Amino acid sequence: MEGSGAAGHSDAVLAENHQERDLETMSGNESRAKVVFLCGGQGAQYFQMGKELFGANAAFRACLLRGEEIFHGVAGESLLDVIFDPCRRKSDSFDQLEYTHPAIFLIQYALAQALAERGLTPDLVVGCSLGEFAAAAISGLAEFEDALVAVMEQADRIVRHCDEAGMTAILDGVELFDAEPALFADCELAAVNYARHFVISASRPVLARVEKALQARNALHQRLPVRYGFHSSWIALPDSARAGLALKPAQARVPIWSSAAMAPVSRFDADHGWRVLRSPIRFAETLQSIPNHAGHVYVDLSPSGTLSAFARNVLGVQSQRAIFAAMSPYGNDAQVFDAMLGGVLASEGRRFPEPSC
Repeated sequence: MEGSGAAGHSDAVLAENHQERDLETMSGNESRAKVVFLCGGQGAQYFQMGKELFGANAAFRACLLRGEEIFHGVAGESLLDVIFDPCRRKSDSFDQLEYTHPAIFLIQYALAQALAERGLTPDLVVGCSLGEFAAAAISGLAEFEDALVAVMEQADRIVRHCDEAGMTAILDGVELFDAEPALFADCELAAVNYARHFVISASRPVLARVEKALQARNALHQRLPVRYGFHSSWIALPDSARAGLALKPAQARVPIWSSAAMAPVSRFDADHGWRVLRSPIRFAETLQSIPNHAGHVYVDLSPSGTLSAFARNVLGVQSQRAIFAAMSPYGNDAQVFDAMLGGVLASEGRRFPEPSC
C-alpha cells in the first residue's frame, strides 16, 4: 500500500502538520472570508454538462482535453464524445458508471482550474462521496492523473463486483427514516444533506415500493440517475479490490474536509477510500464542523449546482449571499460561471483578471 513504512509515515506527519497550520489560520480572525470549494458525486451528472464552457473558456477546455487524453489512454475511447453526444439531451438519464464517474470528477477539477486561471483558489475544499476524489486532486492531496485513473478503476471494480441497485432522494425530515421502519424496510440511509433532505439506497423493487408510498402521501422524492446503491451494503468489494481505493500520497496545499469523516483528512489510504464509498454522506454536519463556517464564501463545483442549495439550507439566511454555483443545467455555462465570479468578487471585495485567450 502507498504511504506505508517510514517514508510514508514521515510524509503523513508533514501533511498533518501542514494542515494543522492551515486549520489554525481558518480559525483566526482574519478580515477576509475564506473561499470553500464544494465537490459533489453521483447524481449531479447530465449529458452536455460543461459544453458551453468548453467552447468559451480556454483553461476549462485545456483541462478537459488533458483528462480526455488520460481516459482514452486507459479505456481506448473518448469520454468527451459521451458527455457531449449530440443525440443526447440534458434530460436523458446519464447513468453508465464507467463514464459518469470520471466525467463528474473531470468537470469539477476543470472548473477549479478555470477559476484558478481567473485568480480564485480555495482556502479549503469539501468533498462529498465521489467528490472527495476531486477535492483531493484540487487540494493537492493527490495528483490529477492518479486521481482520475483511480476513479476509472473504482468504477470498473463496482461494475464487476457489485449488484445493481438504486438511490432515491427524499425531501422530508430525516427522522422519518427511523420513525417508519415498515416503509423503509430493506432500505439504508445513504446521505443526510440537510434536515429535510436525505437519500436512501436499496434494490430497485424496494425503491419502487417506497416511492409509490411516498407518492400517495404527496411526499417529494426523486430517483437519482445511479445504478448502484452507494453508501450502503449494496457496495460490496473483495479485499483485493478495496486495496486499490487508495490515492498515491502528495502534499496538500489546502485542507480537505471529508463528508464521510465529517472532519479534515490528511491522507487518502485504502481505508478512507472504502469509507468514502460505503459510509453515509453527512454533508450538513461536515459544513457545520468547519471553523467559522457561517462566515465563508462557498463555491459549488458540482455540475448540477445542488450542493449550493444544500449549503443554503445548512448555513441559513446569514450566508445566502455568499454561496454560489459554478455550473447549472438550467443556464448557459459561461454566463453562470461569470455570474459566480462576480458574486464572489462582491462578497470579498476582490478583483479577478480577464480570462486568457
